Amino acid sequence: MVKKVRAKSSSFAEHFTQARLFFNYLSPEEQNHVINAFSFELSTVNNEDIRKRELANLNHVHPTLAKAIGKNLGLTP
Repeated sequence: MVKKVRAKSSSFAEHFTQARLFFNYLSPEEQNHVINAFSFELSTVNNEDIRKRELANLNHVHPTLAKAIGKNLGLTP
């Protein structure tokens, strides 16, 4: 007898593909807007460790995105 189990596919464990596809879909102007928005929001975070952790997550989404935001914040992803 085969036991059926309702579970999510392992692909649900990957969190960055959709964000990468979205960023790649944007025009250069829209990408720049996203970079500026992230830069502004992260500049309001007082704890540098948190900013670095967020840049590391954004680096998984798209290295260009993380580098541009890091440059604006004076940090390296």
